[in-house]
Amino acid sequence: MGRRRGRGRQEDAVTVSYRLVSNGTALEETLNTPEDMDMITMYVADGKNLAMTHYCAEGNQPRMRAAVPAGNVSTLEFHSVDATNLSGANASPMHGLVVTFKDAGHMTQAWTHRVDGKDQTGIFEFSRKK
Repeated sequence: MGRRRGRGRQEDAVTVSYRLVSNGTALEETLNTPEDMDMITMYVADGKNLAMTHYCAEGNQPRMRAAVPAGNVSTLEFHSVDATNLSGANASPMHGLVVTFKDAGHMTQAWTHRVDGKDQTGIFEFSRKK
């Protein structure tokens, strides 16, 4: 269970769940929002990097990649590679994601996209439900 903050919104309850798929080679993340704007993100190994495709409620699919540092990973910074199904030249899909693992029971996701030439970041703070 998590809370979303940012983009001028009040805090909303958001849930996230994970499952390994494709014989353990991909991690599926399902994000459920109160507005039924549910989204899926798939994470896969890409050589020494981690790649992801986000199936956005806006109907586009941004793809990003993060270098995986050696040792204990506390933060992953994903940067845009490209996106599919954009609605036009002025479309603004997500282009950045920073995942921070605070401890075994808490993580934060900061999703960034550009609106009218300015970056906007929505922050999701999650606590493990036991």
